[in-house]
Amino acid sequence: MDEKFNFTFLLQTIKEKLPIIIFCSITGLLIGGYISFFWITPKYSSQTQMIAATKTTEENISNEITANLQLVKTYKELVLSDLVLGEVQQELQSEENQNMSISQLREAITLEQQQESLFFSIRAVSDRPRLASYLANTTSEVFQEALEDSQIPGEISITSKATASRNPFSPNHKLNLVLSLFIGGMVGFLFVLLRASLDQTIKTEQTVFEIFGTSALGIIPHTTNVDMKMSAKDKDLLKRDLTGTSNSVSRRRRKRV
Repeated sequence: MDEKFNFTFLLQTIKEKLPIIIFCSITGLLIGGYISFFWITPKYSSQTQMIAATKTTEENISNEITANLQLVKTYKELVLSDLVLGEVQQELQSEENQNMSISQLREAITLEQQQESLFFSIRAVSDRPRLASYLANTTSEVFQEALEDSQIPGEISITSKATASRNPFSPNHKLNLVLSLFIGGMVGFLFVLLRASLDQTIKTEQTVFEIFGTSALGIIPHTTNVDMKMSAKDKDLLKRDLTGTSNSVSRRRRKRV
């Protein structure tokens, strides 16, 4: 019985305070849209695709492929090493006149391997699309040269170079707008529930009977200052009625006399 009453009370509260929930949802949508479109800096991504090449016979090709798959993990350590990133840093400063630290380059550049595949890619992220493509291409070239000079076995080939992307991958405007609308609606809903739970006023005769065990003798209607104020027309009508009543009373007295 209490659960049914609480559920009914919840639905009634939501129905009465629905404009507040809608207002909070729209407010959250506007705030989220402003942050997504004007506050968050767009990020662009470019990647160079590479493959771990094999030079072997058909007899041991399976073992060679397995070995190359394991080498990709070693390649990742080499790509993010100070040896490769230091060379990238120098070329970036001399050719593009851009200063980036090794730690910044390590955050911007990643090596991603496709699952159970010899293909992998060097991916770079930047707030400028041309810089992202330059970082990916330069890192792949420096990495290829460093691998040839090192004692790490295996060879790699660049299958496709990075190009500047016109569309940023971050932020995701659609997702941010949906989340903002949902969060705004939830804030409005929680506000309505909190306000209703803290409201201890008595609103119905049934509530009086449940709390005090007695019936209500009467109800005083709620009046506002607007209701209490009388317009000039109403005052004029009331004055005429009172004047007419007093005149009729005086006439009756004169007749009696």
